[in-house]
Amino acid sequence: MNIPPRPKTHRITSDVPEHLLEAFRNTITESFANAHGGQTPAQRAAEIRVGDRDRGLDSLLQLVDVAEGATEQAETVAEFLAGLYNGTDYRFDLTALRALDDDLFEHCLAVLRLDHRPTVEVHGYFPGGEQRWQQIITRWNLDKRPAPEPAPVHGERYQARSVTNQEAPGYCDMTLAVAIDGDSARQLPIELHFSAGDSERIAAILSTCIAGRGGRVSGTKGHTRHEGRRAPAAVALDSGRTPYAPVVETNVRVPGEKHMAVDTTTTIRRECLQPAIYWAKPTGAEIQEVVRLAGFTGRSAAEFLDLADKSGRQIRRWISGENEIPYSAWALLCHAAGFGHIWETEK
Repeated sequence: MNIPPRPKTHRITSDVPEHLLEAFRNTITESFANAHGGQTPAQRAAEIRVGDRDRGLDSLLQLVDVAEGATEQAETVAEFLAGLYNGTDYRFDLTALRALDDDLFEHCLAVLRLDHRPTVEVHGYFPGGEQRWQQIITRWNLDKRPAPEPAPVHGERYQARSVTNQEAPGYCDMTLAVAIDGDSARQLPIELHFSAGDSERIAAILSTCIAGRGGRVSGTKGHTRHEGRRAPAAVALDSGRTPYAPVVETNVRVPGEKHMAVDTTTTIRRECLQPAIYWAKPTGAEIQEVVRLAGFTGRSAAEFLDLADKSGRQIRRWISGENEIPYSAWALLCHAAGFGHIWETEK
């Protein structure tokens, strides 16, 4: 008769307060009972991992078959497997899983559990797995895709050029694609999406700036110049309150051409420079121009007007057309910009 050897033991000594002795004994007894029945958290986790491994291997086989096929979702599955194989070179967007059928989605989750604490790399479960994964990557041209580019840095100003635009501003949403110049790490265009309202306001501002009242466009190939009336920074208005047309110079980059110098004219209409009873509300471009002529930023203009919100947010709302500027605020800004006391009725 073979007597099995006694299990190896370890002596553990512990000092327990006398009033906790009974509870300590009960805890030890319960722990041994659970361990004998396979009910400890560690034992349950081990059992779950064994089940996960079996399900994960079945799911991995399913996904590899899909990636090597030609179904509609094969490319997404291939990207997922490539990401597990080498996440640095083949980054996978987890939101792409939302486009998969329910069964493929569950297979992906099972493989993620399998690869949570792997004993081998994901391709190591297959004979010739390295070559098989490389064939999947080549099949879907995953090795030829450009590396992810860094996101633009908040607060940085970039020199950009227009690449293309989609849709028409003022009638629907508009997406403007621009390329950032002078940064070798940024090769792909960046898309700037504007709502219908924003695109209409941008179109209105550009139209006002470039067309300019009383101006004309002239120039030679590769060099266009908008000539408008120039005026000094401070203007003494006569009794007729002649409209003021300052000129702002800027550089515009045109693809395939040299830099183009453009003078744009923003006119402050005569009817906007009248006492309150005759006053016409200014456009956002006119408000922005008066703020500029006064030498204010949005924040300093808010402080000058003693607005409750000193952040400049209200100034931006006036310029964007979200809120209407009160006459009192407009008159004070015009005075600071050198237009005199526009609130005074002529005698």
